[in-house]
Amino acid sequence: MSLNQLIENCKRNDTKAQGELYKLFASKLFSLCLKYSRNHAEAEDNLQDAFLTIFNKIEQYKGK
Repeated sequence: MSLNQLIENCKRNDTKAQGELYKLFASKLFSLCLKYSRNHAEAEDNLQDAFLTIFNKIEQYKGK
């Protein structure tokens, strides 16, 4: 499945698509969270918060 199709499915609240999107980007985003966090646990919390924000605001994504 292409990234664009995955995003469209996430916009429809498809939990399977959300899981796939998480698998694709979690490791990269987690390394970024580690860079800006004081410890591993805080980075995990920040990662979780980031994905909640992504999924709550994915309707705003215009493909740019």
